[in-house]
Amino acid sequence: MAPRRDDEKILAPSAHGGTLTTDTDHSPASRPKLFDLPKDISFLEIQRPSLPVNASIQVCPRMASSLDKATQRADAIHKRMTREDIKERYPFVYEACRSAVVDEMSRVLSQASLLMEDAKKEDAEVSQMTKNKRLSVALIHAIQYLDTLECAMAFSSRDRLEAGVCSVLSMISKCHKDHQDCFESKVCVSSWAAPSLFFDFVTGNPANLSLAQSEHEPLSMPLELQVRPIVEYSAEDLIRAPRLGVEAFAVKVKECSHEQREYGARDGITGVAKVQVHIAPLAESKSKKEVVWGVHNDVEPVRIKEVRATQQNAYPTKFRINFDIFSSTVYGQSGVTLTLNMETCQTMDGKVPKIQIELVVDP
Repeated sequence: MAPRRDDEKILAPSAHGGTLTTDTDHSPASRPKLFDLPKDISFLEIQRPSLPVNASIQVCPRMASSLDKATQRADAIHKRMTREDIKERYPFVYEACRSAVVDEMSRVLSQASLLMEDAKKEDAEVSQMTKNKRLSVALIHAIQYLDTLECAMAFSSRDRLEAGVCSVLSMISKCHKDHQDCFESKVCVSSWAAPSLFFDFVTGNPANLSLAQSEHEPLSMPLELQVRPIVEYSAEDLIRAPRLGVEAFAVKVKECSHEQREYGARDGITGVAKVQVHIAPLAESKSKKEVVWGVHNDVEPVRIKEVRATQQNAYPTKFRINFDIFSSTVYGQSGVTLTLNMETCQTMDGKVPKIQIELVVDP
């Protein structure tokens, strides 16, 4: 995975001189369509799993208190969003924050809740110190993400930030419309860059795959997979640049296999998955042109600056998946084929592992 960039150090970028200029029409009729999200959600009602608990194992009271406070903060942020005028004045920043609260924050808090319950459970393979460390990291991540969401809602230059977010969404939608590709725009405050304020824009339709267990391979295991292309911009990028260059991308899963771990489970790891995905500019994926060696010039391949992989239903929960990655290109084409070898973890109640892979493109 790519190392953290040096520019990820500003929590709340201050206002800068100048005005964001763009040729994009920001009228309500021209605004790209965003996903409809649930209207009602309460983080205080998050269902915590029922696990066998050993009463003699004590979790630090400060950790339990921190989780309760984080849950209350998330609920307060969601209620404040429904009361303030941000929805009318800044609809795109509002949707980015709302998507983050409803989707990402729910996942982050559920993850911390699961680790809290896991820390109370006796386990001969995992030490209590390891469990407490995992819980501490989850709580720190949740608190940092809450800080980031509050920063986005109280941003000092929301007018220019709104214009920048709208401009990027409009360009992505236009690319898909030009190629008659059905697409719904989506933007979210990034949880991966927290506590820095970054926005994740989905630049193409996700590729979904349901892999069934093979009857002919005794070690094969089922798998649910989703791959989607992402472009990431900081708040400073969005308010400074008059027009950011954004391109739409198409992704597809070429091959996928999932087998039981050969040497047995280790710390919850039960399987090994091999996934081969292809990402290319949308225009290239729609083209039928054949490239002749020596006649056509070579082209710049798509630059992938980060690959994010998470198993959403892992137990014990994991923040990230460790994997090996290999890339290959074809002469005359911008598309890149990525092969990922990754570990998968056990799930509660024997459910099928769900893997989400995000390919962060360098714009």
